[in-house]
Amino acid sequence: MALQEIVEQELSAVCKSSEADWGTAVLMEVNTGEIKAISNLKYYPKIDDYMEGENHAVMGYEPGSVMKPISMMMALEDGIVRPGDYLTTGRSWAYAGGRPITDAHGVDGLTVAEVIERSSNIGMAKIITRKYGQQPGAFYSRLRGIGFLDNMHTGIGGEKRPRIDSVPNSSEGRVALSRMCYGYATEIPPLYTLSIYNAIANGGRYVRPRLVSRLIGPETDSVLPVTYIRDRICSEKNAEILRGMLTNVVWGDHGTGKRLRNDLVRIAGKTGTCYMIENGQYNTCLLYTSPSPRDA
Repeated sequence: MALQEIVEQELSAVCKSSEADWGTAVLMEVNTGEIKAISNLKYYPKIDDYMEGENHAVMGYEPGSVMKPISMMMALEDGIVRPGDYLTTGRSWAYAGGRPITDAHGVDGLTVAEVIERSSNIGMAKIITRKYGQQPGAFYSRLRGIGFLDNMHTGIGGEKRPRIDSVPNSSEGRVALSRMCYGYATEIPPLYTLSIYNAIANGGRYVRPRLVSRLIGPETDSVLPVTYIRDRICSEKNAEILRGMLTNVVWGDHGTGKRLRNDLVRIAGKTGTCYMIENGQYNTCLLYTSPSPRDA
């Protein structure tokens, strides 16, 4: 069965089971960035079924907690924390005069590795504000430096770049930073999130997603080389640590993705929930991003 057909069937099954308005799925090869399959399904009430819809993979949405591994990657690279460090968290944390940050299943404390497993908003905010709290605008500069805000030039129509604002070095900026680091107040296309997760699976090398790998014609027959947004955005060691954290999201005792366990393959990934404003009302959007661990 072709990969495209498999992706479409699996996306359809998930959309139906969750009664989603729409869903998007992208299958990308780790080493080359080749997009092997991409599917976008939308529910049409007139036929009471799902059919191909607009390409949500390249459109910007508030990503929620799937942003946390990106923030964690930078924290590990910057030496802000180590995986075994302990953080006091609790159920609520007020920062810089803003509305308290909460965790749905708060506990007294977590290790840094458990912040990803349990998807702790408080833990992630405490980690990032430890370094960037006094200069929140530097967080934006750090994301720009790793190439996350670059235009990918995939050739997919309607492709948008992530919108992550550079915030001022003020109390308002510190409050905004404490939310941005776990995915709120941002707009990120799923393809961009996938590209960073792919870099984690790829040992830190940030390969550019692509639709075309070869040109064949009467006068042309050429292989297009693999290109990189950045040759490396984290060390091999930190990529390995992050893969372990993402594996525990599914296989850890308190992982938020435990229901995705199966006997066929040991996957890793990250769950996320965000709230989108549509027609003046908040609607819930669920996301799941899954890189392939090298030892899977």
